[in-house]
Amino acid sequence: MHSSYQQNFGPASSSPQQSLSRPKNHSRSQSQSYESRTMDLTDMHPPQSPDSFHSSSVQGHSSFGQKPREVEIKEEKAKLEKNIVKLEVKMEKKEDEWKLEREKLEMKIDKKEEEWKLEREKLEKERKEEREKLEKERKEEREKLEMKIDKKEDKLEKKEEELKAERAEWKAERERLERQIDAFKNGHTQSG
Repeated sequence: MHSSYQQNFGPASSSPQQSLSRPKNHSRSQSQSYESRTMDLTDMHPPQSPDSFHSSSVQGHSSFGQKPREVEIKEEKAKLEKNIVKLEVKMEKKEDEWKLEREKLEMKIDKKEEEWKLEREKLEKERKEEREKLEKERKEEREKLEMKIDKKEDKLEKKEEELKAERAEWKAERERLERQIDAFKNGHTQSG
């Protein structure tokens, strides 16, 4: 291995400037010698550990490289599924809480509606009683007024009857007086 290194790189005393000062038409031979040198250098590397071999095989195109990736995908998928299950459990718990809260609210609303219904019925009953009371009072008042009016009318009718009778008396009295006056006049004329 050491001999091949000396063949490719030349004597140890040769400087990089000498290799750079070569003519341009030797570029192809330079690249070839560079490739051979790099190959020799890779041969000089120490043996790789199993871990490094595993990592290099992952980067390669062999079937061994796909298996760990599949395992990784499977683990990631399992992790995601586990998270999904956790979220579903959490959502179910939340839904149960919301359901209980909604039931509580509905019960409160039903209770309030029942209270409002009873209050409304009470108010309607009181209003009805008040209205009936007022109507009764009005009826009684009206009956009293009608009785008063009837009494007044009776009095008026009685007064009218009395006035009518008095008027008849006045008429008769006037007629009597007129007859007396006429008789007096006639008698005075005869005596004169």
